[in-house]
Amino acid sequence: MSKYFKVLFLLLACPLCLMGAGEVKAASETDMYTVCHTITSKNTLASSDYGSPVDLFSTTNELLMLVTCKGEGSATAYIGNGLSTQYIYKYGYERVDGKWQKITFSGEKTVGPWIVGAATTDLVGVKSGEKGKVLAYICQKIDGRWKCGCGDEVCSTPKWQRQEYSLEGGDMGEISSSGNIDGKIDLHYASSNYAFPGDKVTLTGEGFGTGKKIDVLWNSELMESELVSSNGTELSITVPGLTPGKYQVNVRDEDTESEYDTVIWIGDKNGPGAPTITSITPEMIEQGDEITITGTNFTSTENDIITSQTEFNHMKSNDEKTFVFDYEPFEKKLVRANLDAKIVTTQEEVWITVVNVNGISNAKSFILEI
Repeated sequence: MSKYFKVLFLLLACPLCLMGAGEVKAASETDMYTVCHTITSKNTLASSDYGSPVDLFSTTNELLMLVTCKGEGSATAYIGNGLSTQYIYKYGYERVDGKWQKITFSGEKTVGPWIVGAATTDLVGVKSGEKGKVLAYICQKIDGRWKCGCGDEVCSTPKWQRQEYSLEGGDMGEISSSGNIDGKIDLHYASSNYAFPGDKVTLTGEGFGTGKKIDVLWNSELMESELVSSNGTELSITVPGLTPGKYQVNVRDEDTESEYDTVIWIGDKNGPGAPTITSITPEMIEQGDEITITGTNFTSTENDIITSQTEFNHMKSNDEKTFVFDYEPFEKKLVRANLDAKIVTTQEEVWITVVNVNGISNAKSFILEI
């Protein structure tokens, strides 16, 4: 899922797409909490039936699921580490006193049923000697492929990830509201993912630093240099007069370039107008089923099909009116939740938007049964 996916849907899809929006109750960088989770390394997995709460694909193997306690009766779960390449399913489960119950996570940035980067929820606190459990479903984009609910680096079967907590477990720790821990430059997203030459676009990220001089790269070519951010997190850029098409936009500070980039389409002012989706069939599918998108002003060369679960890049429409493809949003088939031998099946409304040099389409939806 590229850096432009989340903002594209937040700004351009209909308001009904923004389910589960909320405010992350993250701590400030100086606040201290009693960390009470008990699973702290990839070698201490909750169970073979569940995925690891540890990021198995980073060099530091940091935790993706943390729990803090404030004495008996109060606990809070923090999910994700703030990266925009992480998507957290807005529903999870907690188990206290031998019973599972559904919980809802909240976060600052949401796309359909997914929370981008970081989420939190209040949990039922535990008494001394008791153990609480929390389940979350976290997807990460690793080397261009989605990895969800992994229990090992192979990640052959997506699972619910589990963390456990107790008043006796964990050490004193510090939770930061920022995903940028080391201060390196990081690009999150653009205010618009479709613009014309001369338009102003705001890039949002971290590590820009007030007074730092930032270069802007379009498809690795330097287009603007020594720009200065007014607040360290936002940068105003001007869309260059390049050939209409899709561009990877990145920033760098001296010789350090952001690990992640964002996508901006430069529009064709002589085009036929923005694409339009008129229908999606069938109206309900299971993962891997074929779907057909019908509409106008698609192109035979390059289109991005953005959904509220993933994106399909470099799509071509031979007749410029239809796309036909198998809807496979994740690398592996999702496994339905099995809580106390009860299979939990869900139906999610999936929204779709088409982007190309002609513009950004309206949003249409279908139902995916999981």
